[in-house]
Amino acid sequence: KERLALEKEKKEKDAARQRKQEEWAKEQGLPYGGDLKKARAARDRKAIQVIMKAKKAQQEAKAAAEPDQRKGSKEGKEAAAAEENQEEAKHGGLLGDIKKEIEKRETLMKSEINPKS
Repeated sequence: KERLALEKEKKEKDAARQRKQEEWAKEQGLPYGGDLKKARAARDRKAIQVIMKAKKAQQEAKAAAEPDQRKGSKEGKEAAAAEENQEEAKHGGLLGDIKKEIEKRETLMKSEINPKS
């Protein structure tokens, strides 16, 4: 039952994705409804080029809108590190304060073990 439910959910997601793609293609006025397979089957080189350019532009626009969402990208990692630094600064450098406190305690412990130092 669970497997059937997962398959049904996948089909629904695929259908929704397909409808969204078709709507986008219609808005863009793309030949063959933006379907690259149909354009290739018809051997319509001009349509293939138009569809590919439109899809590339769509991907670039999406990447530009969400640069830190790109998995494994240098920009994404840098953005995540910058956010982490901002969070740390918001909390008064809590991590830095903890490290300082640990160092103080280690120094105190060493001085108790070796009273001459």
